[in-house]
Amino acid sequence: MTDPNEETVHWTSGINVLAGLWLILAPFALGYSQFEPILWNDVIVGFAIAVFAMFRAARPYHFAPLSWINFVLGIWLVLAPFILSYTTLGGGRAIWNDVTLGVIILVLAAWSAATTKPVA
Repeated sequence: MTDPNEETVHWTSGINVLAGLWLILAPFALGYSQFEPILWNDVIVGFAIAVFAMFRAARPYHFAPLSWINFVLGIWLVLAPFILSYTTLGGGRAIWNDVTLGVIILVLAAWSAATTKPVA
């Protein structure tokens, strides 16, 4: 029988993998790739989130700190549009994308980390 905590880590981290991959593609799909600070922020942060979440999904009872790192990266995504001045760069779609994904990522990362049992 599968442990419900393991399943929670699998699906929360799996969604964060997808969110990280979307974040990499979003500047091109949503048409703001010409704004380099936003582009590189989304590509770098998206790559990190996807990789950390993949490790979590692959080994649910290990790497809990990676979920907390993704939690912090989610907070960064919520704050980045204001810190990096997306509005002055013309990144209206980027603001909504990053803030929405940031909230989703930080909630799922906290949920994943909180459901991890210590390894005996």
